Amino acid sequence: IRDRGELAPEALSRLAGCLADYGAEIERFGADQIIVAGTSAVRDAPNRREVATLVEETLGAVLRVLTGEQEADVAYRGAALSAAGGPRAVVYVGGGSTEIIAGSATGPGPMVSLDIGCVRCTRGAMAADPPGAAAARRLFTDVRAAVVDSAPVLDHDGAVLGVAGTFTTLAALELGAYSPDAVDGYRLSRAGIRRRAESLSRLTIEERRRLPGLEPARAPVIATGAVIVAAVADALDVDEITVSERDLLDGLALSVLPEPPRTS
Repeated sequence: IRDRGELAPEALSRLAGCLADYGAEIERFGADQIIVAGTSAVRDAPNRREVATLVEETLGAVLRVLTGEQEADVAYRGAALSAAGGPRAVVYVGGGSTEIIAGSATGPGPMVSLDIGCVRCTRGAMAADPPGAAAARRLFTDVRAAVVDSAPVLDHDGAVLGVAGTFTTLAALELGAYSPDAVDGYRLSRAGIRRRAESLSRLTIEERRRLPGLEPARAPVIATGAVIVAAVADALDVDEITVSERDLLDGLALSVLPEPPRTS
């Protein structure tokens, strides 16, 4: 991503290759319907039309660019599949934004989308390698203040679920290896997240790449992601966040299903 928010040519080239691979899998699977959604990075990019063109030419599908509120809604609905009776809240940390959605058994309630993401903040407050404990503390303070100022008030009952790669990676780091079954439902304590954020901020990217359980490609942004999660947990005053493998992708799939018939 360039400074002015455009998706750089090399990023578009990687996207083209990724879409081609997905296209082959879609053809092999014989899918009847293709859903392609863009989140914060595409939403903010002045050249997002180039992304839409790539999607249309490669997959024959129309790119749906989600608003922050739509992104929050589908993330909640996907994550809710993991929580009987509905989660107390869902926290979704992406590359360019963080969504916090309060909810209940009846569905999502008040929500907020913040321009705080692990890629966006790595390019800013956590750009040094290693970023260091002082930078991590400053980012923690800024994120916590932003969440306190704008996050919905949560009820006291029910689980707070964390979705997307930052949460699954933090769980995998605690476990020492990634396994979907082991990660799904893993409980990250507020104190443990804070300790992990502090330790990751002191490591270089190369040192992080060697950590058991960490996908090497996520090494550049995981320290920032951990700080964001630690600040959100502190701002929401929750003792733990439960990791969910069900997320925005599941919510997107649910969004195209027909409504169940109403019973009188």
